[in-house]
Amino acid sequence: MILTQRRQLKGWQKNTAQIIGGLMALFYFYTISFGVFSTESHRGVFLGVTLMLIFLWYPFSTKSPQDRFTFPDSVMALLSLTGGLFFVYDYAFIMARRGEYTSLEIAMGVLTIILVLEGARRATGALLSIIGIVALLYAYEGIAPYLPPLFAHKGFDVQRIIIFCYTSMDGIFGAVTNVLATYVLPFIILGAFLHRSGVGRFFVDLPHALLGRYPAGTAQVAVASSALMGMISGSPTANVVAAGAFTIPLMKKAGYRAEVAGAVEAGASTGGMFTPPVMGAAAFFMVEFTGIPYIEIIKIAAIPAALYYIGLAVMVQVEAAKYKIKGTPREEMASFARVFKQGWFLFAPLLVIMALLIYGFSPQKCAFYACWCCILVSWFGKYSRMGLKSFWSAMMDSARDVLSIAGVAGVVGIMVGILHLTGLALNLSHIILSLSHGSLLLTIVWAAVASFIVGLAAPIAATYVILAVIIPPAMQQLGVSVMGAHLLLIWYSQMSGLTPPECMVAYAAAAIAKSDPLKTALEAMKFGVFVMVIPLLFVYTPILMTGTLFENILAIVTSVFAVITFVFVIHRYFLRRNTWLEEILFAVGTFLLFTPKLMWNLAGLLAVLIPIVLQVSTRHRVKAAAQPYPQP
Repeated sequence: MILTQRRQLKGWQKNTAQIIGGLMALFYFYTISFGVFSTESHRGVFLGVTLMLIFLWYPFSTKSPQDRFTFPDSVMALLSLTGGLFFVYDYAFIMARRGEYTSLEIAMGVLTIILVLEGARRATGALLSIIGIVALLYAYEGIAPYLPPLFAHKGFDVQRIIIFCYTSMDGIFGAVTNVLATYVLPFIILGAFLHRSGVGRFFVDLPHALLGRYPAGTAQVAVASSALMGMISGSPTANVVAAGAFTIPLMKKAGYRAEVAGAVEAGASTGGMFTPPVMGAAAFFMVEFTGIPYIEIIKIAAIPAALYYIGLAVMVQVEAAKYKIKGTPREEMASFARVFKQGWFLFAPLLVIMALLIYGFSPQKCAFYACWCCILVSWFGKYSRMGLKSFWSAMMDSARDVLSIAGVAGVVGIMVGILHLTGLALNLSHIILSLSHGSLLLTIVWAAVASFIVGLAAPIAATYVILAVIIPPAMQQLGVSVMGAHLLLIWYSQMSGLTPPECMVAYAAAAIAKSDPLKTALEAMKFGVFVMVIPLLFVYTPILMTGTLFENILAIVTSVFAVITFVFVIHRYFLRRNTWLEEILFAVGTFLLFTPKLMWNLAGLLAVLIPIVLQVSTRHRVKAAAQPYPQP
């Protein structure tokens, strides 16, 4: 959990931090088009500058100055930059000597490790840094041999650990830093351009003009707008803040309880993190770990993402019917035709991304061209035209926005590196298989538990990265496909954003809704329940297109019916409150629809049709009663 809020810098200090960040973003914007100078410079500059900015933007504690950085902060910022640039300068010499290291390299390694741990503490809280320290101690030869037999190993001396973490491409400057610099930052830059060009606002205004007047319209606006923004957003919390500032007050005004309004937005924003093309950066890490082409990942991932939003849309519809929620009065709404006519061209950046991905462009190139497309379409509007000032502002915004995830890059790099150095990753996979006694279901349960626990300390993308070397290998030994195992982990990594005590996504929504954070989180768990349910389909059904054409189509169609009827089970409501018999039939039918067997699917369809027919045949009584369901 975040320890301190980001500083609100003022005066020359704010300008200094913004200029440094803007120059960094501009540097990587340049490398997207013209290529990286070298592997070590690409990674070293990113980690050194982002760590530097963390010490400028994030205070040591809540008692530290909140409007300025201190002299010690300045010193640590400069040392952070030095550590990154020294790695860039010295990397060629390290490779030439192959195994011989100088005292200066060891000293810089110690310094950088300390700064990385402190930077992560400031940006995300102490827990992740503590785990990083534990990982370093685990590798130490004075401790490793005396650990319990399952975890014991020979161990390494201090110099070996420091050198491995600092000078190799498997530690601090490893895959995590590379993915953030190569893929994540370009899309965060794109997010800033979308905001400055008016595209983000259009993604909210258009669904509101189309759906707002219907009983569940305001909540459907949250679902649709968050899906659109989530497709290209790298953070569910940022998605909540951007879209929720508009959708949550609308839902409250329509009659949704504050906790429910916040929960709907939290659930909708979370869905964006596994919705192509960006998938909250997890798809980029998945490419790194699996070697599966990016375009293949997002094509398959689109199917379960669509299921999630279908289920969420039905859930808010039932919520509106259950509590007799009203839509926005027509006189308070803009015309859909007028909104679409005024901004239809703002879909262009999203279409550019999709088209270029299909034609085989790299993700970062797609983001690069979409940024220029944002500038172009902004000139079709009167109030959102982007000039040099807006371009520079977008660069500064993106550099500041990347810090929350960049702050964990070094620590997660240490942790993943230690897992490989000690062989613990493979050992943990065997431990999970032993604990589950070869049961796939129990292995999935352990995956969910591990995702929740790691998510208490790490952001969503970092949770996936840490566990990606442990959980999927164990599942693959039980016959799960590489795609299915990694997508399941990506989905389960989202749980910590909605479930207490972490639930930062729900807390962000609660702050906007002015609701009780814990109650909002509990409601968010209900609206985000499909995060835990749908991944089971990746393992037990061919929904990821792993069967024959008929089996694939059957799995998709029955899963659509199942997520809809699952909502009726959760709410205990269809057209009216379910009787106990109807509830049992809905529950049994939903379970059978989720299975991959045709005969079971037909039995499930029959089971859910019985209560549906019963309630439809008596719908005139529901209308006659016209009494709203009592709100808790």
